[in-house]
Amino acid sequence: MIYPGQHPTPNTQHPTPNTQHPTPNTQHPTPNTQHPTPNTQHPTPSMISSFRPLILPLFLPSLFGALLLGIVQPVLPLYLQSGGASLAVIGTVISARPLGALIFGLPGSGILSRYSMRKTTMGGLVVVVFSLLGMSRVTAFWGLFALWLLAGMGLSLFEIGRHQFIAHWIDNRFRGRAVSVLGGSARLGSTIGPAVGGLAAEAYGFDVPFLIMAGLALCSLVVVYFFLPELTEPGGGREFSLTGYLGELRETAWIYRRLLVAAGSAQLIMQMVRQGRQVFIPLFASGILGLNVANVGLVMSIGSGFDTAFFWTSGIIMDRFGRKAAIIPGLFVQLLGFLIMPFTFSFWSLAAVSAFLGFGNGITSGTMLTLGADLAPEQRRVSFLGIWRLSSSLGFTLGPNAVGLVAQWFTLSPASWVISAFAGTGIFLFWRFVPETLEQKLEDHPKKIKK
Repeated sequence: MIYPGQHPTPNTQHPTPNTQHPTPNTQHPTPNTQHPTPNTQHPTPSMISSFRPLILPLFLPSLFGALLLGIVQPVLPLYLQSGGASLAVIGTVISARPLGALIFGLPGSGILSRYSMRKTTMGGLVVVVFSLLGMSRVTAFWGLFALWLLAGMGLSLFEIGRHQFIAHWIDNRFRGRAVSVLGGSARLGSTIGPAVGGLAAEAYGFDVPFLIMAGLALCSLVVVYFFLPELTEPGGGREFSLTGYLGELRETAWIYRRLLVAAGSAQLIMQMVRQGRQVFIPLFASGILGLNVANVGLVMSIGSGFDTAFFWTSGIIMDRFGRKAAIIPGLFVQLLGFLIMPFTFSFWSLAAVSAFLGFGNGITSGTMLTLGADLAPEQRRVSFLGIWRLSSSLGFTLGPNAVGLVAQWFTLSPASWVISAFAGTGIFLFWRFVPETLEQKLEDHPKKIKK
């Protein structure tokens, strides 16, 4: 795997020499002078293919973050329930983190435009550490809401810096596989984290899981401090101006309005379908099939296992056949899964559908991060990714609420078909309006994305 033009160039530059032996000697220096150039901006293809330079600055902090979010899944609702919180209060507190990410998405990209990627990421992790330490001591519901909201803002900064690293540092042709590993780490965290959190809470009390989460965030902070490179965007380091930044956001939204509306809407629907799966399956298993809590958890674990098993497949598909070659089939599988779910009648039939949906979600692992990094124009990368992440956060926030509202208006069975309709809409948007970005840049699609 080499950069195009490195080896063919010598053959086209020396077609006429009469002597055969001296020719190779005169050709060797040419490739040697070309190799250092990519290293000033991106790792070489051989480095990317092995992912060695990405393990410490990217993969390890992301794994710590995934474990952190996995631990909190069973701990926070049970902690609130033990304090006498109602279901409404529990739902409100749990929603504080995605709400914080939604609120801080655009301001966070403004911070990144002023400071380096490393400083922005570290600042977010510092906020997360202190928020989780506070949650280990606070018992008031409003206090837990405020601290979890702050943690969501800090995690938003961490994710913005990570997305910036992906867009700047990872070559387009290897980006799908690299980002799919991040998706795999998130799935691994959601598999291991809940067990760690539950065992720690059972053995030592509810404050210990929060301390473990704070320790994981601190480990991420240390790794980022030592191994994440300093990287300032073009124009970064200047005096930050809110008016100037808002103007840049407005200009970016206007210049790329067609792409952001189409691709952003498609991404929002994708995230809604993903979140809908996490909410809908437990409700259907319990409310329609009458499964107990243990069987519901087993059904979810089977789906998560298939989800985790196919994350690397997603990266291979994206890098060999294109980003949409993973997105559209994955959404189609989920469309079919939600269509047939109302016809399940037992634990095993629902488990089969859960596995099928997990497979569909698994082959889309990392697709939205990869697509956003591909589409982001170099000179407006920060503002573009800020808007891109806004649509992602909206999908994460609206997904569970949409499932609940649809189920309330209809019933659980017809609601499954409504989610299928969402998936079908996403397929159409990705197929018709979103350009394929493998080995291409945003500027290569002027007819599709510009005025």
